[in-house]
Amino acid sequence: MTELVERETEVAALAALLDAVPAGPHPVGMTSRAVTITLELRQAGDELNGRASDEDGVERSFSGWLGLLVTLDSLLDAADGRDGATAA
Repeated sequence: MTELVERETEVAALAALLDAVPAGPHPVGMTSRAVTITLELRQAGDELNGRASDEDGVERSFSGWLGLLVTLDSLLDAADGRDGATAA
């Protein structure tokens, strides 16, 4: 039963994130880029765990769907930082 409550909590958190995205055009100019992220997923029943790594070998572990999203966001932010450092 606690797994179901945890899953519902994760789904509610994801829904809140999606609701926070403004509708319409993005207020800041956006650029297109490609980032390669490799995922290793382990699923046992309703539980999801794994690791994600970027093309530079930066690796992060995660647990749950929300953890996966946070990890992907973190790797994308790290890629933005490297892109900004090389563009300067």
